[in-house]
Amino acid sequence: MLKEKLVLGYINNNTYILSGNNKDAVIIDPARNAPKILSALNSLGLTAKYLLLTHGHFDHVGAVKDLQDMGAKAYLHKEDLQQIDPSRCKEFVPDNFLNDGETLDLAGLKIKVIHTPGHTSGSVCFLIDNMLFSGDTLFSGDIGRTDFPTGNQAQIVKSIKEKLYTLPDDTIVYPGHEEETTIGKEAISNYCVRR
Repeated sequence: MLKEKLVLGYINNNTYILSGNNKDAVIIDPARNAPKILSALNSLGLTAKYLLLTHGHFDHVGAVKDLQDMGAKAYLHKEDLQQIDPSRCKEFVPDNFLNDGETLDLAGLKIKVIHTPGHTSGSVCFLIDNMLFSGDTLFSGDIGRTDFPTGNQAQIVKSIKEKLYTLPDDTIVYPGHEEETTIGKEAISNYCVRR
């Protein structure tokens, strides 16, 4: 299912390549460096079909336009349209909007969308089986910044406590930056938000 994690761009963003059918790829947060993403896809024998964006900040969407031009469809929560900054990345228009609680059936994967406002008003996480792709909402030992436009400290704490810490403890968290962790570990030891 999880085929590869790429660390891209000067802010070291995690870009995840997944597939449930070994043909089509779901790419979560395609950061800068489309050629590196395409090279990884080629070596895996996959084609980029779906781009799932945890939020609209430039460092998470830098390769979206290039991949859209090759036929991939981009998904973003409508409240993060305002985060797309053409001065910092190629401007793009999402093909589809994400809704809280919906389940997407893409590339042989069942992907649940969890709206987690706080880092931005349109931040989302993606749950696939026991894997949570948390973007900049939850990190190992930390949480996302809330001092950017539409960020909100109270909202991110509420999102994490009510929507993420209610997941099984063995849920693996794949964040937008840095290393993986688990819900159980964060719920008892996260510096910013505990269960």
